Amino acid sequence: MDTSKAHVWLGVNFDEDYESYFELDYDTEDMDDPSYKVCGFCRDIGVKWYDEDWIEVCQEPDLVDLDTLLSDLSVSDDGIENIKARCVEKGIDKVNALFSYIDSSLKIDENKLYNKLVYMGMYNTNLAS
Repeated sequence: MDTSKAHVWLGVNFDEDYESYFELDYDTEDMDDPSYKVCGFCRDIGVKWYDEDWIEVCQEPDLVDLDTLLSDLSVSDDGIENIKARCVEKGIDKVNALFSYIDSSLKIDENKLYNKLVYMGMYNTNLAS
């Protein structure tokens, strides 16, 4: 897998079930089984399953400055600066939730919310390929 690019979403989501959006169904071994439950994240990105090793999910109990959530994100320094610039453009200065997913092959609808968060774009990671 190409680990050089990560998609990033951020914004405000105080839902108690924020993390349930990412929960994969391990009760059914066959993803084609009608009882298999596709998670909300998977539905939004158009897949039945995602690799949990390549996702970062964070939710704070209160609004925080961007730097608080972006500091541990696996995105290059240039990417972090680009995310901050996009936030300024969108009038976002305080957030409490963020997630990123490493899969450069995904085609993301930039005009919708994902778990109430705004898609910020795809950026270079700080991971070795």
